[in-house]
Amino acid sequence: MVVKISSEKDAVKRRKLRRPVEALMDYACNFEKANFVVRVKVTKVGYNSRTEVQFARALIEETALQGDQLMREGDDMEFEWPLTCTQPELTVGKTYYIIAKDGTSFNEGYGMTRVRYQLTGTALVIDPEFKSLLRIVMNNFVKELKKNNGCKN
Repeated sequence: MVVKISSEKDAVKRRKLRRPVEALMDYACNFEKANFVVRVKVTKVGYNSRTEVQFARALIEETALQGDQLMREGDDMEFEWPLTCTQPELTVGKTYYIIAKDGTSFNEGYGMTRVRYQLTGTALVIDPEFKSLLRIVMNNFVKELKKNNGCKN
């Protein structure tokens, strides 16, 4: 979408194209698709042979849109997705934006309750370093969320 706007020569057509930040706002604020936006740094990636899912653990660097679960900077998050999914391809040490739905709570041993977030269906995983223009779009998107104190609706 960003490339489409920047490559359009006709100024009238360019003005009519939807802006990337607007599209991301619409997506993140459509609660059938997503209800939280976080920037995380991946700390672990693996495979669970018992459940046949890939998983990742990450630390929250920034919460742009709070979901039902309280998400604070420095909190640990756990994600999983089926082995049959080729995406996301997460790398330890890299930072990603996650736009997704709230996770599922489960009891771990010793009375600990954890939340696991599915990176399937409508979840978006965005690598802001994929293209420099994408990093700018994501920074503007987060600024817009913070300016509005979340979603407008």
